Amino acid sequence: SILGNQRFPLASTSKIAIVATFLEGVDQGRWRLEDRFPMMLTPTREGTVMTGRELIELAITRSSNEAADGLLRVVGGPRAVNEWVHRAGIKEFSIDRYIDTLVREDGAVDPAQSVDVRDSATPVAMVKLIKGLHDGRWLSQSSLSVLLGAMSRCKTGPQRIKGQMPDGDSVAHKTGSLYNTSSDVGIVTGP
Repeated sequence: SILGNQRFPLASTSKIAIVATFLEGVDQGRWRLEDRFPMMLTPTREGTVMTGRELIELAITRSSNEAADGLLRVVGGPRAVNEWVHRAGIKEFSIDRYIDTLVREDGAVDPAQSVDVRDSATPVAMVKLIKGLHDGRWLSQSSLSVLLGAMSRCKTGPQRIKGQMPDGDSVAHKTGSLYNTSSDVGIVTGP
């Protein structure tokens, strides 16, 4: 790795962990993919009601902050996602705010000048997260298919990982963008 143990802003790549935490709840029977939940316009203001499956699709493929915050609210907020990630054995990863709050406060800290550990992870931690998901360590096969399927349909960042791969490679990924930072994490499969 290069700077593998340095913290970087998660931005919307955090949505992978949010969705994985929600899908663990599906696997445990706490809710179903077809249960309906509101999108969250702010941490306290509800929006359109959709199925869990629809919220996942929007959060991952279109990077909808409102859909991700809806799922984040269902699972119990940032603390619940951190607990899931840490139970999975991944350290150096932290979600500290709802996405709406993160975006509103974006630019307060320039990541090129200082490291803000809030809502951040190391590249090594993200590789552990993606690899563990890929290897089927934490989710049922059906839940994993929902997450990786959405990641394979990601529409954001067409010139990031996906745009740099040769024809014939498939990419399941999630991008993130904030002030002065861009990120992309995922799985590349060759022919």
